[in-house]
Amino acid sequence: LSVSGEELGLWGSAFFAENPTWPLEKLVGNVNTDMIGRGGPDAALGQVMLTPSYKHAQYSSMARTAAEAAQVIGLEVLADDKFFERSDHYNFVKKDIPAVFFCCAGEHADYHQVTDHAELLDDEQMEKTARLAYWVGRSVADAPVRPSVLGRHTDWFGEPKSKRAR
Repeated sequence: LSVSGEELGLWGSAFFAENPTWPLEKLVGNVNTDMIGRGGPDAALGQVMLTPSYKHAQYSSMARTAAEAAQVIGLEVLADDKFFERSDHYNFVKKDIPAVFFCCAGEHADYHQVTDHAELLDDEQMEKTARLAYWVGRSVADAPVRPSVLGRHTDWFGEPKSKRAR
């Protein structure tokens, strides 16, 4: 699904979530990528931000799969949930469809500016992140069960946080 109007209030994904052309109960997960080719000035190459992270209530089996696959691909997954409600996957999460969102770490000076040109993108970063998104989508498609929300955890692969620890 390709949508538009994100910066105007997630218009495209909101419209689809409210007027789906495919029954929502048949959608098992959402893999969202945005800004995967260029991070902020403090971001190291090979870092990818993933939300919902293990710190988030919507942390899911999809995010855990992403963290596992990132290790194989050679990406460092950062737990950063500041964009959780600011990108198109959020309208699917509101409909109880688990999601993962990938983007580069940090915001660069050209973010949403006319000076953000294609020659400034990092091809290797984009390729690795696209492979990661593909692998997560493929894993979800091939799985015998639907993805599930796991809730807050101690780390990407650790135990759930107890109610007392929250």
